[in-house]
Amino acid sequence: MGPLTSYYGSPKEVKAMFTCWLRRVFTLVSAALLVVATTAGVASAGSPTIVWVQANPGLLSTSAGAAAWSPSGATVATGLLDRWMRMRRASDGTQILAILQPHRSGGVINLTFSNDNQYLAVGNQSGTGTFNVYRVSGGAFLGTLVATIDSMGILRFAPDAQLATSPAGSLTLWRTTELTVFSVTGSGYDKVTTARNLSPNGIYQTAATSKGAITIQRASDGQVVRTLTGGTRPAFSPDSTQIAYWTANPNAITVYRILDGVVVRTFTTPGGADGGVLVRFAPDGARVVGGGYLPFLKPDGTWDQKGVIRFWRISDGALLNTYDQQTSLGVTTPVVFSPNGSQFLYGRYDGAFVAALTP
Repeated sequence: MGPLTSYYGSPKEVKAMFTCWLRRVFTLVSAALLVVATTAGVASAGSPTIVWVQANPGLLSTSAGAAAWSPSGATVATGLLDRWMRMRRASDGTQILAILQPHRSGGVINLTFSNDNQYLAVGNQSGTGTFNVYRVSGGAFLGTLVATIDSMGILRFAPDAQLATSPAGSLTLWRTTELTVFSVTGSGYDKVTTARNLSPNGIYQTAATSKGAITIQRASDGQVVRTLTGGTRPAFSPDSTQIAYWTANPNAITVYRILDGVVVRTFTTPGGADGGVLVRFAPDGARVVGGGYLPFLKPDGTWDQKGVIRFWRISDGALLNTYDQQTSLGVTTPVVFSPNGSQFLYGRYDGAFVAALTP
């Protein structure tokens, strides 16, 4: 596919792509959609049961870009678009360590802990093919995990020369399936941004383009299994048999079975009003959760927006919970769950992070 830097696009291109995506997510939707929003039912909405809230400790206005929970459940990592990554105590959100990412690296948009809880990989806007690896204890920089895209369009990960000399360079330690890799091809009107993710079992890969196409491939040989249209940023189920994705038109979350191409369930957003929805499966695989924003009409007749998180049950399509408090103007990171599934964590438009009890 050529040199990594040219395939992924220049740092300026990749950063502009992600910034544009974030702006698009949190720009108030068109007048037609806002009119529909007046019918959206919000009476049952409220606040999740909060464990802790940690505001952005920086002086600059910025948004949350990524969150992760360690396999032990004792530590979480949070990342902001101002380049700061912080490790926190999961019980109360107290900061343990803060590391500013390199100059011009862009905001933090990827985080994952190693399986042994000793290391953390951090991905940034301007270098989405590389992930800086730090020691959890003390924050020492150890090297980088490097993602390349082979001739079949499949992600491959490897340690760089520096990381290869450390125990952290062993790929068996890493859940690379939690890392989203962005690439940019073409230019001008022909420019296409693609987000790639591997399935938890490593068998499949999704490639979702900025043109609204989702391709599911076998990771072993690149064979295209399914092709979908209109969706954004798909997420795999824990057992890798399904994906869930959001479409703006119609405004809905779809759960899709990979093996036979059957639509298992479609969750229609109340009022058709939600925007910028980031979807994840709950650890039990029985529910999906979507976080984004909701436009609404204020008493003075002007429009505003607020964050919203919705939990849906797959078996019957029931909307189980709606949260529109402790969500700022929008939820800007996918919801991540503690290892035992009892709590969930998310980041907000105002740069704060919230841990809450899973309903």
